[in-house]
Amino acid sequence: MESFQSVTNQLLGMISQRQIFSIGEPTSVSTTVFCHSVGEAFLCAARAEFEPASVTTVASQPQWTLDTLFNVYREITDTSFRVVYAAKPGSVLMTGSSPG
Repeated sequence: MESFQSVTNQLLGMISQRQIFSIGEPTSVSTTVFCHSVGEAFLCAARAEFEPASVTTVASQPQWTLDTLFNVYREITDTSFRVVYAAKPGSVLMTGSSPG
């Protein structure tokens, strides 16, 4: 696999098996962070381009749903896979093993 974040590598491994287990529901929100956004924020901070007490967003806004996140991965990988959701209120943790 290419050099991705560890969670992305884990997810790509599950995608190759054509099935993902996810805690939550398709409409649950996911905090999706993009590496380039984090890097850009660090560069701006190093260049003192932020105003004092300013805030920058490094996660997707609005937050993506799990359904949107998995559809993006379907497009990126050009792979069809099934998502098995295990509803647990307030949780959006992804896991590679069967829930239970």
